[in-house]
Amino acid sequence: MDEGKGWFRANWRTAAVLVLIFGLALFLRVYFVYGLAFQLPHVNCDSIYTPTYSGGSDSYYWDRALCYSFQSGRDLGQDPMLNYPLGNQNPRPPLFPWFSLLVGHVIAPLFSTAWQGVLFTFLLSAGLFGSLTVFPTYALGKEAFGRKAGIIGALLLAMSVGNLQRSQSTDADHDAFTLFFVVSTLYFFLRALRTMGRKRWVENWFQRDSIVTGLRAFLKENRTSVLYALLAGLSVCVIALAWQGWAYVSVILMVWFAAELFLGRFRNEDTMGTWILFTITLRRPSCSPSNGIWSEGRSASGSTCPCISSSARSSSGSRSR
Repeated sequence: MDEGKGWFRANWRTAAVLVLIFGLALFLRVYFVYGLAFQLPHVNCDSIYTPTYSGGSDSYYWDRALCYSFQSGRDLGQDPMLNYPLGNQNPRPPLFPWFSLLVGHVIAPLFSTAWQGVLFTFLLSAGLFGSLTVFPTYALGKEAFGRKAGIIGALLLAMSVGNLQRSQSTDADHDAFTLFFVVSTLYFFLRALRTMGRKRWVENWFQRDSIVTGLRAFLKENRTSVLYALLAGLSVCVIALAWQGWAYVSVILMVWFAAELFLGRFRNEDTMGTWILFTITLRRPSCSPSNGIWSEGRSASGSTCPCISSSARSSSGSRSR
């Protein structure tokens, strides 16, 4: 308890500044488009009306996928409107529309129709996640360059024209949602490397007992690093389930990993720990997009997390009843 009070006394100014930056970011992303974005029509998703999206064709296709899931309780797989009249597979991963769908159902009692709750979540998610990204941006900047750099980075992101363009609450796209987890991935992986012990763990790679002893010692003495690597892997999993171009994140991590190995050789350091943390991160412990498991009636190079699959089935069952 005393340690918590001491930490708060030492960091309350930074916390207050970050809250103010978050408030500024949310204001810029919601206030100026509120009247346009959140005057929600009293209609269902299958009604004939024109949604007020500014994200281009991607936003309107997300709306179509969201409407299909809202009505059927399943993810949109084979879409007859793509490559019409032949049809084609929906190439977009399922997490982003299902996030809007599930959260929208939770807050639906606050609206006149369930679809209004879903649409409100769908529109607000861009502004909300665009604003929330200031927190992992601060954490990443602080870990890499210090507290002042983290605050400046968070403030610049909050006012960045490019980020504002893709995180307005009329954007209705997954860019801001994905960027939040991309920055979180980089922060968690950096923390994993920073908290890792750098000593030599295996004395002789030709002796099995030496290898087993070294691995056990590493996992025992670097639990914090392993936890951060698991969080980085979970973030990669979320990105893969929300963005078709998630492999770019893996490529960035691979380049970072190669640079760490290169510098480790120059410093004559044992790189076994770096290998372990990198492997944990890209193994994505919670779910793997390469498993080939999709929602019912869907086939593509990807999968859903168990929690998303069960939620989809529950939603489908409740609607059928």
